[in-house]
Amino acid sequence: LATPKHGLKRRSGTRTASIIPDGPSNPNAYDIYAHNRNLYIAHGGYNNSYFAANSVDGFSNFNNGKWKLYTTGSYPALDGRDYSSLLIDESTGTLYAGSYLNGLFIMNKDGSSEKIDQGSLFDGSVAYGADYHQLIGLTLDKHSNLWAVMMFSKHQLCVKAKDGTWTKYRVPGLSFAGGQVAVDDSG
Repeated sequence: LATPKHGLKRRSGTRTASIIPDGPSNPNAYDIYAHNRNLYIAHGGYNNSYFAANSVDGFSNFNNGKWKLYTTGSYPALDGRDYSSLLIDESTGTLYAGSYLNGLFIMNKDGSSEKIDQGSLFDGSVAYGADYHQLIGLTLDKHSNLWAVMMFSKHQLCVKAKDGTWTKYRVPGLSFAGGQVAVDDSG
């Protein structure tokens, strides 16, 4: 018997056992990051009306033929919902995961991690409240500066310089809505 949440069920007499094949933690993919046979999938996000999906499934990684799941409760510091943007700094191996509700999760190549959320430089959301920090886009420029775009925030653009200092900007004419971010050849 196949089930959408618990894989396959095998029944023997009155006993049942689950058979769950190796795979991502969620079939939804809000963002995908792929480089050098290494695939990451973000399972959170928001709908067309900008309401959060309320997913606690974090993100999944496929590398060397195996899946590794990073979900709320299964990985230290990954306690947010709706991870909707992913980026890896290929020069350092640092993974950045932006949450539509809970700021920024950073995981270093050695497995150490940090969360930038409550009490951080990110402005609180005008839509969800001061305790929510809505990141919707991430990119790196050619100088290894991390750019983060906020949604429903007083400052829509934040940048982390290579030296670790953060600066935030308000984009005139955008009101509170940010969007995806791209960096051109100029940097």
